[in-house]
Formats: sequence, C-alpha cells, structure tokens
Amino acid sequence: MDSNLRDEILQCSKKLFYQNGYNNTSIRQIANALNIHHPNIYYYFKSKKDIAFAVYGNIYQELRQKLTKCIPMRDVYFTGTYLRLHYKIFYWNKKLFTMYYDFTKENIVQEYVRPYAIQNYHLYLEAFDLEISDKELDTYFSIASAVEFRFVEALIKNTNAISFEEAVDLIIKTPLLYMGVQKEKIEDVLVQSFINANKVDFDVLEKIVDEFIPC
Repeated sequence: MDSNLRDEILQCSKKLFYQNGYNNTSIRQIANALNIHHPNIYYYFKSKKDIAFAVYGNIYQELRQKLTKCIPMRDVYFTGTYLRLHYKIFYWNKKLFTMYYDFTKENIVQEYVRPYAIQNYHLYLEAFDLEISDKELDTYFSIASAVEFRFVEALIKNTNAISFEEAVDLIIKTPLLYMGVQKEKIEDVLVQSFINANKVDFDVLEKIVDEFIPC
C-alpha cells in the first residue's frame, strides 16, 4: 500500500470538499484531479464517507493539538473554552464552516469526536462530584450532537434565529443540564469559558484558520 498516494487522496479530497462541498464532490472527481483511475481509491477507502472521516480526523487532531496549547489548564472550564475556540475557527471561514456542516450532516464529526467528548465530560464529573456512567455520558453526547447540528444548520443557513455565541452557549450547556449540574454553576462555565476563549490572541487563531484552508 502506497502511503504517499493515500495522503494525496486525503489532501485532494480536503481541497475539493472545501471548494465544492462534500455533496458536490465524487470519487471520480477526486480520481480525475489526481489523474488516477477511480477504482484505485477504493484500495484505500471503502467510500467517500470513509475519506471524509479520515479528512476530518486529520483536521481534528491537528486542531486539538493547537488548541490544547492555547488552553493550558484542564479544569472545569476546559471543554467550554475548547468548544468556543473550535467553533470560532470553523465559523471564521464560510467554506470551512460549510465543510464542517456537511461533515456533521453525515454524522462524521459525531462519530469521530465521541470518545474525546466523553473523556472531556469526565472533567465535569470530577469538578461537580458527579457519578455518571460512560453509557449515560454517551447518551448526553448524542443529545448535545443533535443540538449542535440544529444550530450549526441555523448558522449556515443564516436564519437569524440565533447568534453565534448563543448557539455555542446552548451546545456547551446541553450535556451539563442532562448531568444535573446546577444552573448557577452552568452559568459560571459559560461565562468563564467565554472569558478564557477571548484571552487567546487573535493573530494565533487567524494563523490556525489560514493553515486549515487547503492550498
């Protein structure tokens, strides 16, 4: 198996997903852009969704590495701060955000992020002295993901029904509500994570966005 060709498929796919949208990109188009026969792609990936899953996985891991450097404290505010920066970076560029929306619509983001979200939820359990099983946390993640999709869709369609910050607040607070965290403590998480996210240098975030835009 040629790892270089696999990487080329991913880079080319990312570029086409970004430029044309996930739904408007086909396996044949990816193959044509690489000047290879499209059956060659199936040697590495079973479907277009498998390609997108790998593309998003690469984006997520790189973004996670960069953002954890911006948020040195893994405390009760970490997850909220991380999510605010995560959404801000994608929302910064319309095509990036559209690609993210396409991936959430195909359940790609949810499938990839699930184990990391459960891991982060444990910070809430420790901070609020809660005893909740991973199975329950998984259910809360599914609910939060449904909320995320609803509001990402509202933002992408520009319905003016909700602002960016309001949407992010709802996404952050949903699992906390289901965990039974007191409202004043949830409000504290929302406020402090907002403050923490806005402490991150504008130029640092702009650089991250630029690095995620395919050449």
